[in-house]
Amino acid sequence: MGPIEVYTQKKVAWMRVVVLQPFTDQYTSKVYTAGDELEVTEDRLMELNRSPLGQLVAEVKDQKAPEPKPKTARKTAKKTTQK
Repeated sequence: MGPIEVYTQKKVAWMRVVVLQPFTDQYTSKVYTAGDELEVTEDRLMELNRSPLGQLVAEVKDQKAPEPKPKTARKTAKKTTQK
């Protein structure tokens, strides 16, 4: 197994972060403003926070899954019997 195969088999953990200070991503040239949310790897999170500008992003701890809408029972019309 070569080094490329080992690298591709590595599982990468993604996490949701919120932008604290505006910055331009050096890899994508996308401009992020304070309050934007994005998904990054743990390595990228550490890289962003080692910036000379200080801490740029913070991990979102309270990731609540959207609550499913309650299913409502359909009302069926009662059949009337004719006499």
